[in-house]
Amino acid sequence: MNLSTKKSFLSLLIATAFLTGCQNEQNSTSDNQASTVAASTMAPKNTNLPYGRSKKIAADPIVVEPVAIEPIVADPVVVEPVAVEPIVADPVVVEPVAVEPIVTDPVVVEPVAVEPIITDPVVVEPVAIEPIITDPVAVEPQPVVVTCVAGNANTEGLVADKATGAGLPNVQVNIGGCTTTTDAQGFYKLANITSNDRAVVTFDAAGYARSSAVIQIDQYLEGTSTISPNYLEFALEKYTDTNTGDSQNEMNWRVAYGFGLYIPGGIYTDAAGNAYSGQVTARRVYRKQAENSKDVAFPGTYRGKNSNGAIVPFVSYGFVVIDLTDANGSALGVSDNITLTFPATGATDDIIPLWYYDYDRGLWIEEGYAQLQADNSYMGTISHPGAWSLSKPVDTPAGVFRGRILNEDGTPAGDVRVHAVGDNWVSSDLSTEADGSFEIEVIPDSSFQLEAYNYKDKYKAVYNDIIPAVASGEIVED
Repeated sequence: MNLSTKKSFLSLLIATAFLTGCQNEQNSTSDNQASTVAASTMAPKNTNLPYGRSKKIAADPIVVEPVAIEPIVADPVVVEPVAVEPIVADPVVVEPVAVEPIVTDPVVVEPVAVEPIITDPVVVEPVAIEPIITDPVAVEPQPVVVTCVAGNANTEGLVADKATGAGLPNVQVNIGGCTTTTDAQGFYKLANITSNDRAVVTFDAAGYARSSAVIQIDQYLEGTSTISPNYLEFALEKYTDTNTGDSQNEMNWRVAYGFGLYIPGGIYTDAAGNAYSGQVTARRVYRKQAENSKDVAFPGTYRGKNSNGAIVPFVSYGFVVIDLTDANGSALGVSDNITLTFPATGATDDIIPLWYYDYDRGLWIEEGYAQLQADNSYMGTISHPGAWSLSKPVDTPAGVFRGRILNEDGTPAGDVRVHAVGDNWVSSDLSTEADGSFEIEVIPDSSFQLEAYNYKDKYKAVYNDIIPAVASGEIVED
């Protein structure tokens, strides 16, 4: 179909639609017939396209050219500030208003009687607490530098062999830093030293265990008639066992009466604390205190400083002195613990403290403990050689025994040292009064004997009868 044909077809279609609309208003039946005729008349003939399809018409694209818009530039608007005059107003004065105080009658509150509430007492059952046992803390004793102090006192004495009673020559005697040695007969003398109510005396001799005593030194001048307790007789004990070996090997002693000593190998140190390797000589002396206290040269007194820092009396179940030396005879220490075993005759406690003796202070110091074993011995460890005691502190107050010492002619014996000797303890009064009176603190509930030493005539007297036990806190006079 060409363009002119298309235009004729469109015109015919519009005319037909107009006529059809007019006919619809007149007669709907005639409309249906006219529509049929019109439809047949409008259908174009197209022999090239199948029925029901239209041919697409290609049109040229529409190109829209962009329109250039000039920017609008406006002048800036400047706003001038407006000056505002300040408004000054008169101050407002507010006159205070007088307020009359309001007085009210006091309110009296009557006390209300309250009946006391009485409840049944609450009974709290005690809780059993198991004791906590900790390993001992090893504390190496620090040396104390003691300097001799001059004074107007003198002291003298005799040092003898405990087994034979013979005087020992060349024993070094030290009192408060003042030193001397015994002569060929075992006598010593120190002049022009200071007086001291508690002077510590130490004794050192080759082949003998070091020992110590506590005495009283009063001012005493030669050529006077003053009786002084400054004289001392003391017995030293030889080492009972000696063992020499290599420092890398262990030492393990166990004697027939039950005391044991075990030193691991490789733990020795020299004076500077350095590890030592070489020959080691170990010497010891041991005594079971319960056998016979008055025959045992126990160092110091039966009192010591416990782990709380308090000075307490104690009873001893045995003590040992252990000395370790190198090939040149110089003292050795240890870097690990030494194990001790005590037979401890008469002891029944599960744990008993261990104490070492401080020779400079003349005092026992608590350190560690020993435990009861199946064979009734006690085993514990110590941190260094020296003098060690298995001693049970007395927790109850001591008893007090008072008496008088008289000479054979009935005159009072002044300045006499008195000892109360129990089964495993000794207590002393270092000097009687001018009238011979003395006072000694004794271990409660333990019988004892009395010994006295006359320093003027240099003889010892023993009271043969047994003194009955004194109760804790009790004072007995005889």
